[in-house]
Amino acid sequence: MWNTIKAVLWGLLGIRSNKGYESDQQKLKMPHVIAVGIVCVLVFVVGLVFFVRMLTTR
Repeated sequence: MWNTIKAVLWGLLGIRSNKGYESDQQKLKMPHVIAVGIVCVLVFVVGLVFFVRMLTTR
């Protein structure tokens, strides 16, 4: 599971080497990558909303 999270986070940052990408294609399962990607994006959006509300309520 940790390898899936790392691959998704590197992918979201856009700095993934070709060698790492090919290695991930062989090891990781697509449904896991999709699920972790959705969770990461949701955490990011909720974090942004929380941060903006915290800044604007003062």
